[in-house]
Amino acid sequence: MTKTIEEQQADALLIAARDHHVEKVISIMRETHRDDALTLSQAELKLKIIKGFKKALQYKFSLDAHIIEFIGLIFTWGNDFDVSEKTSWASEILSWKDTSNDARIRGLIEKSEDELDKKAEYKRETEKGKDGGR
Repeated sequence: MTKTIEEQQADALLIAARDHHVEKVISIMRETHRDDALTLSQAELKLKIIKGFKKALQYKFSLDAHIIEFIGLIFTWGNDFDVSEKTSWASEILSWKDTSNDARIRGLIEKSEDELDKKAEYKRETEKGKDGGR
């Protein structure tokens, strides 16, 4: 089936809008997740962010802020943080029924921060043990 000129123009606008959003998120991730972003080429970074957009949309996140937070979690915990056993808390929060997207993303961020704090505390304790408590 051949698309009308209007459909082709609409498709072109959607691609341009997506590309604009991707570039915006690339810029944000380069600032907020500098070390991770620097290890990736521009093409790899763009692909990771596009995949993150798609995942965020699968979970019905549609606001820019929610999508950016979701992609930030991918950079923090890995591409499969939403289904990984290591981050089982994420799939639990993402499956909350009758909960707003705002509450789900806040839940993810708060739990992520808690887990990062636990990892940092564990690292401090193990380093303290290596130094003999000095």
